[in-house]
Amino acid sequence: MFTVDGENWHQMRKYLTHEFSTKDLFMKSTLDSIMKVAFGVELGITCGTSEEGVMFSKAFDDVSDSTTLQYLDISWKVKSFLNIRSEATLEKNDKVIDDFVHI
Repeated sequence: MFTVDGENWHQMRKYLTHEFSTKDLFMKSTLDSIMKVAFGVELGITCGTSEEGVMFSKAFDDVSDSTTLQYLDISWKVKSFLNIRSEATLEKNDKVIDDFVHI
């Protein structure tokens, strides 16, 4: 995508946008299914019917991304201790997940 321009770029962008949308839909439906089967909880994130489910899903995704990035960030322990930046966001998202799980 970075080496093409003009009409080829537009075609590549259109294709990749569709791929990302499909991946997002697949991830949402997978999380919906797992929560329903494993825990008996209807998240409703695929169709957006549950605000709590959507908040949980976003927090879950953000926590997953944050914990993955900790492997690349050598200062994450300092950030965690000081509760700043990504670690502060991680703590807020942990609370959203905890609140949802303990309803």
